[in-house]
Amino acid sequence: MGVILPTYRRREGGDDMDTLVLSAVYQPMRYVDWKEAFCLWFSGRVEVVEFHTDKFINTVSEKFNIPSIIRFIKRVNNKSGKSKSAKFSRANILLRDNGECQYCRTKLDKKNFTFDHIIPVSQGGKTNWKNIVSCCKECNQKKGNRTLLSASMRLIKEPYVPDSYEIYNKSISKRPFPEELGFRLLQ
Repeated sequence: MGVILPTYRRREGGDDMDTLVLSAVYQPMRYVDWKEAFCLWFSGRVEVVEFHTDKFINTVSEKFNIPSIIRFIKRVNNKSGKSKSAKFSRANILLRDNGECQYCRTKLDKKNFTFDHIIPVSQGGKTNWKNIVSCCKECNQKKGNRTLLSASMRLIKEPYVPDSYEIYNKSISKRPFPEELGFRLLQ
């Protein structure tokens, strides 16, 4: 297995001493500055995958290479053992519904989608995971301020409360591969 090395910096205002952080399964997560990288390393939460060869930090008694790539040793789990539900947001609704209108399966993106209250607010419907679905503008206008039954419309699938891992995994699968982001794999 090769090592992923960054060829550019993604952190706003970052410098050439930034450190790439990988998940426990070697997925790129983000860049951190060298101070945060040292804190994570010395706390034992990460292991160093690669060091900068020409960048050092000197202390009174020691000289340390600055990590260029670190990896979390283990996945952080919820203490209760239960999966945490995802934050309710427009973007997460779109992810939960796989970027499709839940009435006609039209492909949607962040710019061309609306969300629909299955039970309209005017009829006591709430704005929550189980009453909101991704919807194209045409279907939203067709349904209007009516229930599914009165509008003679059907849902493709019932809405549900996704857990944060599902939303995270769906968001990762929509991101480009490391090669497309400017990373290169060393053999």
